[in-house]
Amino acid sequence: MGMGTNVFVATSLLDMYCKCGSMDRARGVFDEMVDKDVVCWGAMINDYASNGLPKEALELFSHMQRDKVKPDCFTFVGVLSACARLGALELGEKFSCLIDKNELSVNPILGTALIDMYAKCGSITRAWRTFQGMMERDLVLWNAVISGLAMNGHVKSAFGLFAQTEKMGIRPDGNTIIGILCGCTHAGLVDEGRRFFDSIQCIYSLIPRIEHYGCMVDLLSRGGLLVEAHQLILDMPFKANAVVWGALLGGCRLHKDTQLAEHVLKQLIELEPWNSGNYVLLSNIFSVTGRWDDAENLRLIMNERGLQKTPGCSWIEMDGVVHEFRVGDQSHPLSAKIYMKLDELSTELRPLGYKPKTDFVLFDIEEEERSIPLAVIVRS
Repeated sequence: MGMGTNVFVATSLLDMYCKCGSMDRARGVFDEMVDKDVVCWGAMINDYASNGLPKEALELFSHMQRDKVKPDCFTFVGVLSACARLGALELGEKFSCLIDKNELSVNPILGTALIDMYAKCGSITRAWRTFQGMMERDLVLWNAVISGLAMNGHVKSAFGLFAQTEKMGIRPDGNTIIGILCGCTHAGLVDEGRRFFDSIQCIYSLIPRIEHYGCMVDLLSRGGLLVEAHQLILDMPFKANAVVWGALLGGCRLHKDTQLAEHVLKQLIELEPWNSGNYVLLSNIFSVTGRWDDAENLRLIMNERGLQKTPGCSWIEMDGVVHEFRVGDQSHPLSAKIYMKLDELSTELRPLGYKPKTDFVLFDIEEEERSIPLAVIVRS
């Protein structure tokens, strides 16, 4: 490209590619850069993390350390975000120690990243301790701890902290309300969710965003109020996106409403015809209601349209090492032992009443495979 020596131009180009989701091209620009400063490293690490590539973000951080480039606060925001996505608590704690070792000041931005990482890794105690240790607290930091409490089941504490911010004169923003609504969803608090949703305009003078409607649709759908959730979508002042319709489709699966699910799928196909996940979810709804022929027909439609199901993926951290698993994949070096252990657990659980829920097994699993322990087939 001829831009490898111009750090400013190359960094701008890298950022542009990342925002467009073209990570391969972004990495190509990064690799061509001759003199990479901490800003370049931090930008690439953060872009990996924000584009759903947490392992790549952590691997690049390792390269950065090998090149003896001292990380700054911005770099640690990226690696902590990657840890949050992976649920890698032990790694996150090591990065927290590195922050102290590098004598970096934990400003609200870095503090928010730490709180978010701890909360998403399930360590709400560490998240709260970090929050209490922060001398400078902005609204984003408050939002992080409120959301963290809510997502970890401490909904009443989240409500209490929200009330505390009001008493302190801290005006909530749209993200604050999203955190509260998500907490209501996790706890199944439909009435409280309605109250907070109604307060967005009448009390806080905020304009509801599509994310707020999405939270409410999710809350109502999980609670079995599918008609109300559908009507809320129809009454929205803007066109619903795939996330909103997807929340309703998830409720249809949970409550086995195939008629509404078929209608929702039509909306989703118009919005994202390339997304095989929508077909898979509807197929699972057909399966759970015994409509195996319809599930098979949906599979044929996918084949005709050249759609392939993206394998599920999950991660687990052990001794500071992140292990990746994909559905049906046996490439892990300890795969044989893992499957053997799952078989042992299944054998021990059956006398205790364990029975695999084969009606929720993905539709491309053959009939004879449905007796295999579900955890072996679907590990994410």
